[in-house]
Amino acid sequence: MWWAMRAEDGRGEPTALSTAVASYFGRETVSDVAIGIHLGEIDTDDLIRLTYVLFQVSDAGDSVAMRLVDRLADEVSAWPWSPCGDWTWYGRTPRWYSAAAC
Repeated sequence: MWWAMRAEDGRGEPTALSTAVASYFGRETVSDVAIGIHLGEIDTDDLIRLTYVLFQVSDAGDSVAMRLVDRLADEVSAWPWSPCGDWTWYGRTPRWYSAAAC
């Protein structure tokens, strides 16, 4: 949503996400989507479905969407390693941490 809005208002790189997001919610523009969210016409719970839109636009070759998917993949793949940090502050190593192949 953020990248789509920035592209629409000219502050960001052009991306097909703008049209795709607006179209998904049946609106003319991403600004109309934001207004619909603000007015309660679009349920914020529906925003999770934009993941599908992102992947469709990325699969179509949009560079902004592709970079966003790559960034999210990097973040998600780093999550399992977050428990492998420094446990010296705790004073001992938990059992699950020992078995975690960090």
